[in-house]
Parts: sequence; C-alpha cells; structure tokens
Amino acid sequence: MPYLTAGGAKDDNYLNISVVGPGTVSQAQFVIDNWPVYPAGDATVVGPYCEAFWGEPAATRTFTITGATADTQIKFLGGDYNLSGVGVGKNRIFLDDIKVEIIP
Repeated sequence: MPYLTAGGAKDDNYLNISVVGPGTVSQAQFVIDNWPVYPAGDATVVGPYCEAFWGEPAATRTFTITGATADTQIKFLGGDYNLSGVGVGKNRIFLDDIKVEIIP
C-alpha cells in the first residue's frame, strides 16, 4: 500500500524488486496504486479500515525469481536510493504478509 495522509498528501508509489546473488526477477518494478480511501468522520475507524485493506485483491503483487538458490536475497526498495529531485521526494511503501514459495 502506498503512503497517503488522511489529508490527501501522496508519496511516490514505485516499488522496485531486485535480487542479491543468483537469480533473475520477472518484474523489476510495481506501481503501487491501491491508495486507501479514508472513511469520513471519526478517526477511530481508520485503524480497522486500514487493517481490512490488506485483504483486498488490489493489495496483492506477484513475481517470480528464476535461477534462485539458497544464497539468493530479495531486495524491496521504495523508489530510488537517492530521492532528491525524484517525484515528491518521498516514496514510502508498506509491505505485509510476504510469501516465498519454492516452485520445482
């Protein structure tokens, strides 16, 4: 999920995927566009709303690493290392429930 304040300010929303060690990733970047729509009114409903948001299909991304071994590490990066002059200069992406599956 990309970062969005309750007031509507958005960060950039790019999630870069790479590997350290053996393997090739099938998709090197995702545009994370499942922006939350905060409910109006009482701020106490935001917590339960945001928790349920993770279960929606739009919150799921899938990629494959071909040629991975026990030495392969997956690297997730929101945007670029040096965000100076890139988009709004912020790129916070929230990740949850990362599943790694070995496909023979």
